Amino acid sequence: MTLNVGSTLDRYLPVYRHREVHEVTVKAGPEEVMRAIRELKGRDIALARPLFALRSLPAWLLRLPVRKSHPDQRVVDVILKGGFTLLDEGPLEMVVGVIGRFWQLSASTVPLTGAADFAAFDSDGYAKGIMNFTAEPLGPGQTRLRTETRVLPLGREAARKFRLYWLFVRPGSGLIRWIWLAAIKRRAEKEAR
Repeated sequence: MTLNVGSTLDRYLPVYRHREVHEVTVKAGPEEVMRAIRELKGRDIALARPLFALRSLPAWLLRLPVRKSHPDQRVVDVILKGGFTLLDEGPLEMVVGVIGRFWQLSASTVPLTGAADFAAFDSDGYAKGIMNFTAEPLGPGQTRLRTETRVLPLGREAARKFRLYWLFVRPGSGLIRWIWLAAIKRRAEKEAR
């Protein structure tokens, strides 16, 4: 397990087993970057759609319900409807969290009403996941856009199952983050012009 100190993520998940960080420099101010994060549409990340579909393939083959989204929906709204909960939002950061059994075919999640539910949850057999987007000003018209994902499986069995799941999902998950960051960068830079 890793203990990391110093970010907003530490308030919600200071101890974690898995972590992924991606960042890009954007030629726009932090306000434009955060607006781009909030306003990003499904059509802006069309390259990621096949990866999301691949994740849903086992459930589709077993005829389990699969969530669908419209290309004009905001990505933030889609993830919040898909089981994530908004934990924190400020002028330079957005933090979302989810609790579930992501390794299951139907990827069940635990309904949460807010940050307090996320923090209090401690049942073995699940994993807690958290992701943020931050906009760090680097100077006039330049921002570091960063996303960090952390996961803490709760209990030995969940740790074993998540580790195997992550082995297969991590490359696609990382690619989705890069596609996401590139789309946010394009949108923010277009707005800044």
